[in-house]
Amino acid sequence: MARIKLVETGFHLIPEGTYLWTIKKAKYDAKFNKVEVEFENENKEKITNKYSLGNAGGAKAFSFLAKTALNNYGATEIDPETLVGKKVIGDIEHSEVESNVKEGEMVKFANLRNFKVYESAETKPKATTASDLMSLLS
Repeated sequence: MARIKLVETGFHLIPEGTYLWTIKKAKYDAKFNKVEVEFENENKEKITNKYSLGNAGGAKAFSFLAKTALNNYGATEIDPETLVGKKVIGDIEHSEVESNVKEGEMVKFANLRNFKVYESAETKPKATTASDLMSLLS
């Protein structure tokens, strides 16, 4: 009888930890003044951050990401598509909030933040997750 290996299906949260991220897409929506940036880590896990440039917080967050990805903190403007292919180091942190669909149910989100400049392969961090730490302890 043949044995066929099955693969993971469905959604899963990226484990908390520090990863090297490559910017795969950066799309500006002029109608809503928003930028959507898709990141992928070395494990081929993807996450998308959306930045609303119409408010100070969103504009500051996107500006920090762009300046960090370019390693140019003096930059004053950018075409978001120039970010594609750039690498940054960033942390996944989980947050838990009450569902807006099922009252009383909590849902968990993965958030990508704390961007740092990626300089070279020598400065690249190894992903540190709860499972990585557990394997070190066993």
